[in-house]
Amino acid sequence: MTRDTIAEIHLSAFQHNYQIVQLQAPQQKIIPVIKADAYGHGSVAAANALPQADAFAVAFLEEALVLREAGIQQPILLLEGVNHADEWLLAVQNNCWVVIHGQHQLDWLKKSKLEKPVTIWLKINTGMNRLGIEVTQLESSLDQLKKLPQVKTIILMTHFACADEPQHPLHQQQLEAIRKIRQQFPEMIMSCANSAAILSQDPSNKIPPNPPFSKGGIMQQEDWVRPGIMLYGSSPFSNRAAVACQLKPVMHLKSRIIACRELNRGDAVGYGATWVAVRPSRIAVLAIGYADGYSRVAQSQRAVWIHDRCCPVIGRVSMDTIMIDVTDHPQVQLGDWAEIWGEHISVDQAAKAVGTIGYELLSGLTRRVPRVYLL
Repeated sequence: MTRDTIAEIHLSAFQHNYQIVQLQAPQQKIIPVIKADAYGHGSVAAANALPQADAFAVAFLEEALVLREAGIQQPILLLEGVNHADEWLLAVQNNCWVVIHGQHQLDWLKKSKLEKPVTIWLKINTGMNRLGIEVTQLESSLDQLKKLPQVKTIILMTHFACADEPQHPLHQQQLEAIRKIRQQFPEMIMSCANSAAILSQDPSNKIPPNPPFSKGGIMQQEDWVRPGIMLYGSSPFSNRAAVACQLKPVMHLKSRIIACRELNRGDAVGYGATWVAVRPSRIAVLAIGYADGYSRVAQSQRAVWIHDRCCPVIGRVSMDTIMIDVTDHPQVQLGDWAEIWGEHISVDQAAKAVGTIGYELLSGLTRRVPRVYLL
């Protein structure tokens, strides 16, 4: 039995978006970010779809263990590092690479008795002011790590706050900090580029066969890039659509019409009677609601795609259902499928209508919605 709301996951689109990363970063190693259950797409399926990936990145150890239990073999980077001292042993036993973003994690490592040395990604705060050691602590932290027998390899990393706005003063400040780090430690491999930084390598919006390395130091040969949202077909930019980046939507969220109703002028629809028919109207009910992750915010701005056009969402979003106005579309019938986002309405468009970003809609889709995987 299949529910009347499904999320089709198009793995060929996921692989296509990975190829865009390869075109943009041909000399770099790629570590796809599949945290938060691959932004709601299913981390195991995402990892299996990219057997060529050098490694994968998740947020914390529990997410990595899900992949290991499913048989994923590549190294897995823990972006938050370990949250307790006793996690170091389990992380190494499961072939995880570990981010260190604070002295407390380094101190835990010093006291740990590991079965084998571990690859460390040392995170530097260059202006994001979230996680990471300060630039002034970098030399000391490296010196401590290099003396530890528990450490196999060290990679430096940082995270951009404004990579989607390359001219922002903070972005320029971070680039300058990276340039100085590279000058001070030229032997170190770094990881700086997220989706926005990867796509910003080509300001012409065209994907050349061999894009040049950034003069700002975002990417150098041997560096690692960390694509996230772009892999799922969503744009990291507010002013540049995914299609302009040659990305394809991976998730197509669909819901079926489970009821149709004829209304007279003056009839109200839904909780609070917030929508009232101003003419004889026909509405359809779709089997999706806020319990599925469909936001109640800005309902008057929402629309779905059915057959060959958009239909407005009307009334309040319920836990399990939404209503759409199909008065002008008599071909719409019981059992028809509507696209919530995907091919015709991008997830970025759907997110803009409710004042958020595609990341939140994708990762916020609940497990009530079956994922159906297509090649």
